[in-house]
This record gives sequence, structure tokens and C-alpha cells, in this order.
Amino acid sequence: MLYLILLFLLNISLTFFAADQDKLIGPHQLIGHFDSGKMLDENLCAQVIKNAPEDIKQLITNLKHPSTNKQIIPRRLLLLGPPGVGKTTLAKAIAREIGRPYYFIEAPFLLDEYKNSGIQNLLREIKPILERGEPCVIIIDELTELTDQYNKEKAQDSNVAAALWLLLDQCAMHPDILFVGTSNKKEDDLPPQIKSRFEENIVHIDPPNKKDRAEILRHHFKHDRVNINEKYFNYLLKKTAGKSVRTLEKLFIKAAQHANRRLPGNYYITAQDFDAVLQQWQSPYHPKAIYEKIKRYIQPFNTNVLPILNYLTTLTSLGISIYSLQQSNQSMPLLQGAT
Repeated sequence: MLYLILLFLLNISLTFFAADQDKLIGPHQLIGHFDSGKMLDENLCAQVIKNAPEDIKQLITNLKHPSTNKQIIPRRLLLLGPPGVGKTTLAKAIAREIGRPYYFIEAPFLLDEYKNSGIQNLLREIKPILERGEPCVIIIDELTELTDQYNKEKAQDSNVAAALWLLLDQCAMHPDILFVGTSNKKEDDLPPQIKSRFEENIVHIDPPNKKDRAEILRHHFKHDRVNINEKYFNYLLKKTAGKSVRTLEKLFIKAAQHANRRLPGNYYITAQDFDAVLQQWQSPYHPKAIYEKIKRYIQPFNTNVLPILNYLTTLTSLGISIYSLQQSNQSMPLLQGAT
């Protein structure tokens, strides 16, 4: 009952706020956008789904072949994992795989400097979709940005999480709407309200393993001219251990840019280009990284000072040789007398 009262009050505040805003700044500009998913790379989506955890594949099966029992149809999914592992890409690939358009929102853009504006923005974005009730996937990227302020009473959007709980409960009433959130947080750091609503539909996405990294790199290689042998490819797989999907993409892009700089418009990406990028990944305390930082100070020394030092060293060596020879000559009569 408390939920219904709160939802009613929020809806009323939304109505009055929208009217005031329209008078001041005109029609509201939506933060999110609908996408059919048709522009996504079909091969990439297939690869992402193939490499997804089994929980994701089971969810897709239940959505593509829904049971007559509406209660068992998945309606919520929370993807957790470090930045760059492909959570957002996976969410969009799921929407494409089940044949639904998706509505994508980046949570930080829902929050601004005006008090309680996050509540208004969130309701403006999601409420019309729920009212239509058409099959779709709602994706909120960095979902926990909306809940981080929950326990901070003085925060501008400390109540936005309450609106989120209500919207999640409303989404659960629509079997044709899948709500997907992504977060960089660990499960232990999630608010209990998030845990209780997503329950077992919380899936952890880990950085790609060696096999996955090989498929990702080969996927990128198909779109450009790459000239490396199998031995070096295995070397790349070793050097990218633990790296995210986003980092692998950046590696390829940076290597291609380096190659194009060497031979503009007529380049091939070689081991030289990948090495140039990998060198930037080295620890700042790695000997090569230290040398690169001080190289420009050493080069003038090598050019101007080192020849002088070499000359002085040669003179010193010559002086020592002459002195040793003189000492040897002085000791010869004594040796002869002794015999």
C-alpha cells in the first residue's frame, strides 16, 4: 500500500513538474533513445552471446520461447563486472537476439544539479514505455549511480533510488518488457533493495579468457589489413591476459593508427605497431618505461659529453700504461743483480 501511495505522489509531482518545465524551456528532451539493434554487428553479437555465461543463454532461451506460464518469464537482469568487459554490448546483443528494440539510458545523465530532478527524469524516461507495454528491453547503464546517493540525505537526488524501486516493481508487471541494468560494483556492495529485486538474475561478467580474446582480436583483424604470424599472435594473447574487451578494441585501433602514420593510406598492421602500443601499457617502473622518460635527457649527454669522456678515458688508460712500463724498466737491474 505504501508503494502505491508513493507512486501516486511521484506521478502527481511529475505532472506538475513537467507542466512547469514545458512553460520554461519547451518540450522535454529525452535523455535515452530507442534502437532496433539492426545496426549492431551481427557477427559480433553472435560472438558475444556465444561467449556469454550459461545464465545468459538460459535467459535468452526463456525469452525467445516463452512459457504459457507468464510468471517464469525473465523480466529483470543485472550485469556486474569491471569497466570495459562488455556488459553494455552484451545487454544490446541480448535485445537483438530476442528480437526486441531496446531503450538505452546512461544513468549519470539522469542526475543534474537540480534537487530531485533525477526522480523526474527517471519517470519521464521510463513511464511512457511502461504505459505502452510494447515488447522491448530497457537498458540503464551504470544503474547504481542512481542508488549511490540513497543514504545521503543532503544529496540532490537522495530519493531517486525510491523511484527506481517503484519502476522496477512496475516493470515486473509487464512480461514483454525486460529491464537490464549494468554496474561496475561487486555484488556485496549492492543495496539490499537491488539484490532483492534482481535476486538470482544477477550475472557476473569476467574479462575474456584466452580463447575469447583470440576470437575478439580475429574479429577486429577481419576489418583491416593485419600482417602478423601465429607466433606473434600467441604473444599478443599472452600480453593481453586480464584485459577487457574495450582494451582489446583500443589495442587494435591504436595499432592501426600507428601503422597508418608510418605508411599513410597504404599500411599493413604489423608486430611493430602492436609493440608500440603494448609499450605504453608497461608499468611506469619498468626499465624500458624509465628509459623512454629519460631518453631525451640522455641523448644530448651521449652526443656532447660522452665523446669527451671516452677521450679522457683513453688518455687515462694510456697514462697508466706508460707509468706501468716505467716502473717495470726501473725494476729490471735489481732482478738481474739478484740472479
